Amino acid sequence: MNRLEEESNTNKYLVNERLPQEKEQLKRMTNELQRIALEPAMGQSDLDEIQQQIRTVNLEINKLIEAKMKTMDDGEGKARGGELYRQQAAIVRNKKASTAETLNAVRSEMMKLEQECNDKRMKLREIGGGGDYLQGDEFKRFATQMRAKHTAYKAKKQELNELKTECGLLIRTNEILDKQSRDINEQLTTYESSKGVKGYHETQDALEKVSSQKGQIDDEKGKTLQDISIMVQQLNNQIDKKKATLAPIIKELRPLRQKLLELCQEHKELKTRYDTMQTGYGSNWSNLEKEVTSHKEDINSNESKIHYLKLVTKSMEALLQRAEIEATKNGVAGGNSNSGRSLREIFNRNIMEQENLNKQLKEKQKNLKDNQESNVKQAKSWRDLEKLMQAKLKLMTSSSSSGSAEKHPSNNEMESGKHQGKSSDRLVL
Repeated sequence: MNRLEEESNTNKYLVNERLPQEKEQLKRMTNELQRIALEPAMGQSDLDEIQQQIRTVNLEINKLIEAKMKTMDDGEGKARGGELYRQQAAIVRNKKASTAETLNAVRSEMMKLEQECNDKRMKLREIGGGGDYLQGDEFKRFATQMRAKHTAYKAKKQELNELKTECGLLIRTNEILDKQSRDINEQLTTYESSKGVKGYHETQDALEKVSSQKGQIDDEKGKTLQDISIMVQQLNNQIDKKKATLAPIIKELRPLRQKLLELCQEHKELKTRYDTMQTGYGSNWSNLEKEVTSHKEDINSNESKIHYLKLVTKSMEALLQRAEIEATKNGVAGGNSNSGRSLREIFNRNIMEQENLNKQLKEKQKNLKDNQESNVKQAKSWRDLEKLMQAKLKLMTSSSSSGSAEKHPSNNEMESGKHQGKSSDRLVL
């Protein structure tokens, strides 16, 4: 019965208060949208006028706030009482609204769960052959678990609603504070403009930001210096470790350095001796090279002389042998054959033949000089004849109506032309 009464009261609240409020809100929204749709489009002048009205209203609100702050001390007690009652009523309304929303959500969720439960039961009946499986103590335990979960769900839901309410209050408070801040900034700007120090608070804010940034930079510098000091300390520690590691090696290196100095001194002395000996050997070596070069030149010149003398000797031996052969041939009687003739006879005969040939060539040259003009004319006549014949041949190939006599000149005419060309300067065809 208690549960039914609670449900009945809840439904009455939803029907009498919640639904009319939502209906009224939807009506207001619809009317506002219709009014906006019916209004003509706003121009820049309309926007400027509205902004001017907003500024005027803000100034009036600021004046009223100042007047209210002056009179707040007198009626502070009464205002506190009325404000307290109003806040409590608002909290009760918000709780009712949140509870109604929670109830609607829970009901919709319960309906979904019942539908899912019915679906599961139908599936179980199809699979197992009918009947519910949760009966007796099992169903009681299940119901107990569900009630516990439902109680936890209600607690979490209540906590969530409280958080949402607190968030809304904080958002509203933030909006009010932002509006007050903007109003105070405008008033401050107006006051600064009236006093001739416009932009003072902006400059002050910028200086505060710069000082805060400077503090942050100083902190970062301090951290950086601290990091650098730590790094230097670490490097010094590493250097000390390396020194401790290298100390025995340096101790072993000292006698080796001394030995190195001694070896360097010895090397310098030996190098000086070597340079001195190399200088002496170098001068002797250059003299010996000069002597060897001169001896080689003498040997080459002598060898060339020897080869020349050998060739001269061979040529003289050949001449001597030929002279002996000539003497032997001159002393032998008989033998008129070519093989028995002496070289003198052969050379004399060749000389005579060459002289006769020279005479013939001179006579031929003389004849050619005497007949040069006639020979030139004859050659020119033959070239002209060749050109004429080529012209006739072209004419015969291009003309098809000419006679055979014109195409082929007779042999008599050609012979007469040749004889006439030989006898005179004219050429007759």
